[in-house]
Amino acid sequence: MKVLICDDDKQFAQKLAKRLQDAKEMLPPRTQVDCACNPAALTGETLAEYDIVFLDIDMGEINGIELARQMRKKHWNTVLIFVTNYVEFSLEGYEVQAFRYLLKSRLEEKLEQYVRQAVAVCLKERGPLRIWCDGEDMDIPPQSLVYIEARQRRSVLHLVDRTPDTLSTRTTLTELERQLAPRGFLRIHKSYLVNMAHIRRLQSTGALLTDGTQLPVSTRKYTEIHDNYMDWRGGRRWSIG
Repeated sequence: MKVLICDDDKQFAQKLAKRLQDAKEMLPPRTQVDCACNPAALTGETLAEYDIVFLDIDMGEINGIELARQMRKKHWNTVLIFVTNYVEFSLEGYEVQAFRYLLKSRLEEKLEQYVRQAVAVCLKERGPLRIWCDGEDMDIPPQSLVYIEARQRRSVLHLVDRTPDTLSTRTTLTELERQLAPRGFLRIHKSYLVNMAHIRRLQSTGALLTDGTQLPVSTRKYTEIHDNYMDWRGGRRWSIG
């Protein structure tokens, strides 16, 4: 697991890193903890390489929320914890799927709880899906799955950041739903199972995914689908610490 602390306050960043490194029971073995104290050198692509990111909101000329937007364009499964000195926060945090909001003044009180929760989310969502695809037993990381479609008695897996970007299996969509629903996948139509982390917009007229794909949504079940999606988002919603 890789953890990044991004804060222009070098002293605080080092303090947080030491706290994480000293409390090894909070993180899986061999976890890598990095600090970035020059936010101007960071990109969304860099942040997307990490499993958990502690990101200061106010870093002088650099806006942490805007940096988080850039990160989300590359990767929707990074667990994001905003860190700040101030109680005020923006609803834009919902847009970038912030997991928690940690006040620096309450670091000792809240850090362990938030880290354990973040690690639990990572482990739940990132454990591989073992499946027989195209004549081979394969381990597929759920975060690389954008959506799965039923097509002519087969299920076609659409992937991101992998080659090839599609795989085919005889495993039914219903069986895949059973395995993947606890990991954040939602059946939006009889023929489509979608990774909710890749939903950019969900409406009764269809779903827009982060890769630009447009998929149909069941009109008859739209209310239930929408409620399940909002419940999932609520489970990842940030809270003030």
